[in-house]
Amino acid sequence: QNVRLRTGWFSDRSATYLAAGRPVVCQDTGFVNVMPTGEGLFGFSTMEEIEAAIEQINSDYERHSRAATAVADEVFDSNVVLSKLLAEVGLERSRLRHGLAFERAADLFPTDMSLTPLSRRPTTLPEATERAVLDRPVPAFGPLVSGPVGASVVVVTYDNLAFTRMCLESVLADRGRARHELVVVDNGSTDGTPEYLRELAESNPDVRLVLNIVNGGFARACNQGLAASSGDVIVLLNNDALVPPGWLTRLAGWLGDQSIGLVGPLTNRIGNEAEIDVPYETWGELVEFAAERSREHDAESFEIDTLTMFCLAMRRETYQRLGPLDQQFELGLLEDDDYSARANAAGYRLVCAEDVFVHHFGETSFGKLIPTGEYAQLLLANQKRFEHKWGRPWQPYGRGSKPLYEALTDRIRSVVAETLPQEGTVLVVSRGDEELLKLDGRSAWHFPGDTDGTWIGHHPKDSGEAVALLEEEMRERGGRFVLFPKTGLWWLDYYEGLREHLESRYATVVRDEETCIIFAVNGA
Repeated sequence: QNVRLRTGWFSDRSATYLAAGRPVVCQDTGFVNVMPTGEGLFGFSTMEEIEAAIEQINSDYERHSRAATAVADEVFDSNVVLSKLLAEVGLERSRLRHGLAFERAADLFPTDMSLTPLSRRPTTLPEATERAVLDRPVPAFGPLVSGPVGASVVVVTYDNLAFTRMCLESVLADRGRARHELVVVDNGSTDGTPEYLRELAESNPDVRLVLNIVNGGFARACNQGLAASSGDVIVLLNNDALVPPGWLTRLAGWLGDQSIGLVGPLTNRIGNEAEIDVPYETWGELVEFAAERSREHDAESFEIDTLTMFCLAMRRETYQRLGPLDQQFELGLLEDDDYSARANAAGYRLVCAEDVFVHHFGETSFGKLIPTGEYAQLLLANQKRFEHKWGRPWQPYGRGSKPLYEALTDRIRSVVAETLPQEGTVLVVSRGDEELLKLDGRSAWHFPGDTDGTWIGHHPKDSGEAVALLEEEMRERGGRFVLFPKTGLWWLDYYEGLREHLESRYATVVRDEETCIIFAVNGA
């Protein structure tokens, strides 16, 4: 009757198999019209369809096992089913204590919430984004999952409350079917972060806190969090990371391979091979991008020399073998290079999972040290510590392919070739990328640049310094044009005084916000 009437009936036993990660091949009652099939779950009407489904599953059982779990989470998770049921009978979603309950992790933030920073070094958010995060109640995520802790996510915090809230609440919203704990170590924040953390822990029993009075450095705080953790899988996550739904299950899944010691995700900003081009600008677009990336690159990975600790996962046994982070790196920088070297020396593989994506704002803490020169001093001191410990020079990270960025540099070259004369130096706003200086044989310098034309390693601290650097470099180096690539247009929003200086004194030669903006300066 169910088959003939196409009722869509689905067995609770089959749902349980899916939740256990077991692929299901089931006679089609019409459920294929409302449930995702073709991976992990198959409906059949003929013997040939049964044979084809079994053949597909056997050809890549691990992939179909993960897909089965994903179907269970998407269709049968209690938060999904009960929320829909309550809505059907006219009841609002319940509020847990004084926090909020979410039907899905994707509903955590407004879909149109911008993730594009207004500035870098330090990284600042649009006011609307900060308000969307800070003005709402501290959420409670439940009901709690019983049983032993499967994974511990360790996050070190130091001020930057808006970034911290986005990070921690996105981790807690993605509960999954296993029990996970969140271990937060605060390094002496003074911006209200400790008060927020206490309220978060009160509303969420699986949050564990370590509150330090002073900032003892990143490595020391990570070691405190690692010591307080209890999960079989441990993840070190920066407080300026933002995780989409499903990230932890996928990332931890890679550690089933005992040859892998450390695994990390792809991201939008990290400075090594794990960094890729991204098209999204909002939270909703990030969620869609991460899900599509997981589908298209399921079970794909590549070996990597260094995994940075913005997001790094390992088994507890790996941590017990490698030991805590080396605290000689003090405030921070290169402790992840050291840990990766230790994992390599122990014979472990280091893997970047191409089916896991985590957003990284980047430079929210250390970025504040760049304009003062403290960052460069700290990096140099830790490079010497690394080289003394390992007896070899520290090597900068490699870079992966970034087609969108490469296409942007090609467009910039075309615009320059069509618009600017050969004479005079072009000052290019950059982060030291030499590709941006390849302008069809024209003289080009990094801006702001050192005496030899190399990037000075940091952005101006304010508009006054930016204007002073511009005028100085124009006079001393003969700069005739200043070029802001699309990736550097935030300068004109953040350094308002610089924008006003340029727009009031100099002509705009090119204004194409999808490529670049160029001003003619120095009397041109």
